[in-house]
Amino acid sequence: MNKLMVAVFFLLSFAIRCEEVVVTDTTLPEEEKYLGRTKLKSTTIEVDSKAKVYVPLQIVSDVEIKALVVDNREISVPFDIEFNKAPERNGLYEVSFSEEQIDIDKDGTLDTFIHSPKKVTGKVLTGNRVDIKGAGISKEGTHKKRVYMTVEVKEDI
Repeated sequence: MNKLMVAVFFLLSFAIRCEEVVVTDTTLPEEEKYLGRTKLKSTTIEVDSKAKVYVPLQIVSDVEIKALVVDNREISVPFDIEFNKAPERNGLYEVSFSEEQIDIDKDGTLDTFIHSPKKVTGKVLTGNRVDIKGAGISKEGTHKKRVYMTVEVKEDI
């Protein structure tokens, strides 16, 4: 109840202070008006602006790969990457990964490799694959790894 009373007193004091502010009519340009001790000058400004909105190329698909590797088998898992639009020019954008060679079981031996075409040529980038070499995996169990994909603009074109 005390908190409610403090809130009501705060609102009343705020309302009293707001009544002291005087709002003037600003419809007449370049007219000077005096209020108490302050000299106010009212001006009307019209601005016309145009903006060109550019939507960059973005990856819109998440890729989740699940594979079962038995013994020393080698597995190749294909995947596609989908973008929000087709690129304006071929060869302008490149896809990069945070890691392309991965030690999935953290034993010191590289066992998972990501292969992908570097250049983005359409709305869907095909020809991507993950190669898993069972001979490099020494620890049994479920292994997870998050790899980030980014789209980079090639600047030397």
